[in-house]
This record gives sequence, C-alpha cells and structure tokens, in this order.
Amino acid sequence: MERFPKNRLVIFSILFISGLFFSQTVNAGTLSCTVATTCPSGTVIWMMSGTTNAHAELPSQSLYTQLVCCSGVTGLGNSCSGTYATALKLSGTTNAHAEQNSQANYANNACISVPSGGSVSVGYQATNCAGFDTTLGSMTGTTNAHVGDGTAYTTKICATATAAANTLPVASGVSINSGAASITLTENTTTPVSCTATVTDNDGCTDITGANYIFYRTSQGSAGATDNNYRYSGSCTQDGGSCTGGGDLTATYTCTINAQFYTDPTDAGSPYPTDDWTCRVTPSDNVGAGTADTDTIEMNSLTALNVTANINYGTLGMGTDTGATNQTAVVTNTGNRSIDSQMSGTDMSCTIGSIPVGNQEYSASAFTYGAGTDLSGTPTSLVLTLPQPTNDVAPVITDDSLWGLGMPTMGVSGSCTGTNTFTAIND
Repeated sequence: MERFPKNRLVIFSILFISGLFFSQTVNAGTLSCTVATTCPSGTVIWMMSGTTNAHAELPSQSLYTQLVCCSGVTGLGNSCSGTYATALKLSGTTNAHAEQNSQANYANNACISVPSGGSVSVGYQATNCAGFDTTLGSMTGTTNAHVGDGTAYTTKICATATAAANTLPVASGVSINSGAASITLTENTTTPVSCTATVTDNDGCTDITGANYIFYRTSQGSAGATDNNYRYSGSCTQDGGSCTGGGDLTATYTCTINAQFYTDPTDAGSPYPTDDWTCRVTPSDNVGAGTADTDTIEMNSLTALNVTANINYGTLGMGTDTGATNQTAVVTNTGNRSIDSQMSGTDMSCTIGSIPVGNQEYSASAFTYGAGTDLSGTPTSLVLTLPQPTNDVAPVITDDSLWGLGMPTMGVSGSCTGTNTFTAIND
C-alpha cells in the first residue's frame, strides 16, 4: 500500500467584533483515503469492481465491494452540492467507465464534500499525489478509463480537504414539557420536567460533546449554587438516532429535571407572581461552550398536607373526657406554599349509638378539654406553623394539632370511629 503524505493544515479565521480583530487558529485535520471492503467510520466516495482494471459505481449503489473510503476531516461527505469537488465522472451509476472532472462526456459525478467554510480540491498527477493530502485511487486515462487503487496505474486521483475553523455549537428550539404553559408538581415527591433542545454544529453533529441545563426561577439568575427551591442544573442526553454522522449538522437533546415538591411557585397569588422559570440549555464541543437557548414556564402552587393516620382516644367512660391529656395528629407540609389547615369532621359511629362531632375539640397547643375548639362539619381554620419547605434548612416541615374528646352521659357503648378532615389552605 502506498504511503500517503500527512500534511498538517492550519486554518486562520479572522473575526471582526466591535472594531477589534481576533485571530483564531484551528488544526483542521488531514484527509486520508484508502481502498477497503468496509468503511465503518469514513465516507465512501465511489466503489469499484476490483483494485485494478475495474469498473466503478456511485456510493448509492451496492454491486461492488471495493470502497474508496475517506476520513480525517470533520463533516466530510459525498454530496455533489454545497462545498464539494468532483473526484470522478462516471458513464453510469454502476458498471461504469470513468473520466476526469475536466471532461464532459459523463453525467454521473462521484464527489467529496465538506461543510460550509471548508475547502476541497481534486487533481490528477502522474506517479504520485505530491502537494495533496491523499491518493483516492488511480485510472488508465482522462476518459473512458478503468480505475483501481492507488498502486494500479500511473495516473493518480488526488485530493485535499479541510474543515472550516471550529464553529461552536448553537442550541435552539428549547421547549419545556413540550410547550406546556405551566408545571404541576406532585406532593411530597419529585416531578420529572423535560427540557428539550436542538443543537446545531456546522462542523458536524459528531463534533458536539454534550449539553448542560440550568433550570432556575428567572429572577434568581442562572449563576450560583443549586438549590431545590429555585435552581437546578445537570447534563442532558443526546436522543438516540438524532445525529447520523457524515454531513448531519444537528442532534437533539433531552434534559430531565426532577423538580422537588417544594420548588418555588410563580403563579398568580403565589409569593412570586411576577416571576417564572427558565430552562437554559448550553451545548459544547471539544473547544468549549457554545450558544445557549432558553424557554420559560410557570410553576403552579401546590397547597398540600399529610397527617397522622389515626387519632386514638383510648377507653373513656360515659360522661368523662380526656381532660388535659391530648392526642397529637402531626401535620406535614407536602407542597410549595406556607399553609394552615381547616378542620372538619363527622359524628363518630359506635357499636351502639354515636358521639356528636362537636364532642371532639382541637387546638394548636396543649389544652384541657372544654378550652379547645369544637369540631364541626364546617371546615374551620386552625393556625399552624407550616412554612414552605426549603432545600437548605429543613425539607420536612411539620406541626402538631392537639385533640380531646368528651363522652356522652348515656346511649353509647362499644368502639367508635369517625372521620376528621384536614384541608390545606394557603397561609
């Protein structure tokens, strides 16, 4: 196999910004081509029936097994549009004779292409490809020719290609929950929030190394430490199959944020009614971070609580009460608002008879039966200390409601049960 020259190419691009010049130097990569039976990580330019005395076909065909496979330049393709050069002209799409690109007898072109901003050239030289990056193959003449690999014939088919100076990737089309107007959280657990983006890299989608998100209450800004009340951050995942390689410039990414139940609300009536939430997606390549894109959404209030399952008054005699002995029902704030609770209930049904709902009393502090608030069927507010949970203080916020019971003087026996309802209300 012929040893090909490896010339390191350097591209200089000049940016003019606000009257100042900035020079950027980028190693562009070197085009390298071989003839092989497989081309797993390169681009096929044309195919041949053998390595010598061969007919040729376009890369879209599948008759021949000798592949002219090229690689080494980001975004390299075989398109005959955009920035490209014709390597060979063929008499047909398959089983074809070939001619050089200066001839005009054949209409089927085998091309090498690079992304916009790069360059590509093809030439034909006797003996070797000095001055070019690589040898694609060789041919018997200028037209009506057979082809072969780089050692088959004296006339060599030569090429040079360079990618454009590195272009940082750009995010666009960021969307939170597929364009939803607001997020509804789930009490006492996390809610997955999806933030999707399209990332474009003019050097090819395979040049993209990743994307990161910051999901934050807008007025808090994207900079700073993470806090489950107002700022989340992490990495995004490239969607399978969204980057196909070759000349494909785009890939899509999905960022999943597990928003806590106490994430700051921004809807009307909340503590932050003029605010909203922003998802900012920033892509990157091996050079650095690219251009970010954002989307915004409202975070709904979640007014919710949980409470101890049972209030057990024990055994009481007729006409007695619990006195200064209170039963405790622990109330937990499981939402993102500062709350109190409204209390209501039903009569207690007993094995024989019933206990009126008003015989139960409650309070936010210890009391002796008779000094509490009578329970009724109408929801009545009880002031508790249940502020919004916070990430950096105590995500579990509880307070006690205290209960007592007075027994009727007659008509009741056995075990008694009833339902007390705790309803969360915004403080």
